[in-house]
Amino acid sequence: ASPTSDRMLFEDFEAGTPLDPQAYAGGTAPVTSWDSTEFYGPGNSMKVIVSGANGGYAGVNSRSTYGSVTATGAQTLNFWMKSDRSFTSSFTVRFSEDAVGLENENWRSPDLSINAGVWKHFSIALSTFVEDDYGDPLCAGTCSQAGKGNNTQNLAFIDRFEIQFGTFAGTANIFLDEIEFSALPPDTPTMTATPTSFAGTATFTQTPIPLTSRLFEDFEAAALVNPQEWGDSGS
Repeated sequence: ASPTSDRMLFEDFEAGTPLDPQAYAGGTAPVTSWDSTEFYGPGNSMKVIVSGANGGYAGVNSRSTYGSVTATGAQTLNFWMKSDRSFTSSFTVRFSEDAVGLENENWRSPDLSINAGVWKHFSIALSTFVEDDYGDPLCAGTCSQAGKGNNTQNLAFIDRFEIQFGTFAGTANIFLDEIEFSALPPDTPTMTATPTSFAGTATFTQTPIPLTSRLFEDFEAAALVNPQEWGDSGS
């Protein structure tokens, strides 16, 4: 994947194994790998196997193989994801500022959803992210690193991308690809008209058209108008 002027690539997983993945959970922690069987493009993704028996939470974060990423001017965080099970408002993603020179704050998205079996493109406005309070809203602005934080997104150096789930039944196989920041606003869904073929048999109905009459004479106006006699006189 190649960056463009409005695209700030964080990770496309083309350089090999995800860099320094950190898995965590309240129970069984996720397992990550580099996958070449399921991908959006060009040929690899990060696979995350998440157990629902995770003690209430489970997630993983990783660095970019491209180093600390500059996303100054970005409006959105975009990525592709596929899951073999559906989730409804039950997972979030995060990104973190680099600890060097910044506050190392972590920023959390709104709750997200996905349907099983298909790649989905997420385009999330950075304005909807909040500082991760780690379950303690009283420490907003300082939670990410004790004694630091200004509750302001600093996009000059982005350090990690993270995904986190709550408890659910069974196990989920998650694939992530093409993680990037963008200077463009969030994608707007568009309605597409799909033509439907007519499978029936056409029928035709004859509809009579009434004849509109035109009056010639009703003899209501008195004498006949200029009557003319003709024919054999009988002589």
